[in-house]
Amino acid sequence: MRPTVLAATSGLLAVFLCGSAGAQNLLTNADFSLGLAGWGVTATVDPGSEASVTVVPEDAGGDDVPAAVKFHLRMGPPNLEGWLLLGQCRAIQDDRPLAFGARVRVDRQVRANLFVSAAFYENTQCVGSRFGATSVKALPSSGGVPLSSNGRWLFVSGVAEPPPGMRAVVFALQVDEFAPTSAVEFDGLIDDAYLTSAGAQNNLWVVPSVARTPGLNGNLWTSNVTLANSGSVDGLATLKFLGNGVDGRAGTEQTVYLPAGHLVELRDVLGGVFAGPPDFGALRILATPGISVVSETSTPSPNGGSVGESLPAAGPGDLVGLVPRSLFPVRENEAFRTNLHLANATESEIVVEVRLVAPNGAQVGHTAVTLLAPLEMLQLNRVVTLLGVNRADAGRLTVSTTTPGALVAAYASVIDNITNDPRTILPR
Repeated sequence: MRPTVLAATSGLLAVFLCGSAGAQNLLTNADFSLGLAGWGVTATVDPGSEASVTVVPEDAGGDDVPAAVKFHLRMGPPNLEGWLLLGQCRAIQDDRPLAFGARVRVDRQVRANLFVSAAFYENTQCVGSRFGATSVKALPSSGGVPLSSNGRWLFVSGVAEPPPGMRAVVFALQVDEFAPTSAVEFDGLIDDAYLTSAGAQNNLWVVPSVARTPGLNGNLWTSNVTLANSGSVDGLATLKFLGNGVDGRAGTEQTVYLPAGHLVELRDVLGGVFAGPPDFGALRILATPGISVVSETSTPSPNGGSVGESLPAAGPGDLVGLVPRSLFPVRENEAFRTNLHLANATESEIVVEVRLVAPNGAQVGHTAVTLLAPLEMLQLNRVVTLLGVNRADAGRLTVSTTTPGALVAAYASVIDNITNDPRTILPR
């Protein structure tokens, strides 16, 4: 094999820059607005293969800087060994966990995958043995073969814990060959890289329902989630998709890095952030102070435009506990139907009480949703009928939990039966 080394900047050949740690993003030129300055680039391929790293005027949508790195790697028989790597060496001052990641768009891959990784070294030059390496695949795989991202920008993130005595870390984006018996190709873009202290993400937010799923009359409902950092320091938000009707503790997680004052819209959050199949369910978000969350779920309208609803994430003050909270007005008749969404915000089983109250104050329906599993989300369609009432032109739902210490996120959608346009009803 003959190694090919690509220079990132003049005088920098397969050498990673070393810098001092700080409280913010540790990476130099993380948005590639200065080209490849600060980055080391290495390619190792056999003769006849192709490898290149270039900066192109593209943007993942996270910082509005029209610059991204393009990876191109092609290897064909009989020369099939090789890899392509972009990275930085950064000094660290302590053994606190580091969060790292990037946004990736894969335009073409044949038996090749991109990995985002962090590995630690005992010296600030990042030479010699590496320790505590953590690597995350950019693409999910089936049977070991990477699946395509279908041109979507994906979030790739991980957390690495340095072993004692480490002095530096190498953050790297790397494409490896997959199999020695067939062609290997990769074309993709990378943007918005970050490496930062994982810190304490103590603020809890719950979006009771996000979707990427068909609805009635052939609708396709998708959800966007918008994060805004109004604080004075950079922050992190870890999103965990909890699914529906299941214990959500095993749900998939992704971490988003959000500089101070910035806003990022995660379009089609289930498809773009979690790269998952059609599904719906709750979303738990643990964020650093200063970050707030709003979601919106919509579908294209047959008459043009779209219909949908905006839903702010429920923070600690919005979650329902022992004291009943009301959702009103709810309707279920020829014109409207009402769906109730419940999401357990705790990691233990809980009991949720749901009651329907008529306009005159009389309780006309009641159910106890028993043993809602840890971090489980339930969608109760046509909840008025479910509560044993045939019709409600106006009414009030009350939600509470009798489980000590339990908290539940709740909201109702009152849906027009003709247009399928929902109205959001929040607990009061």
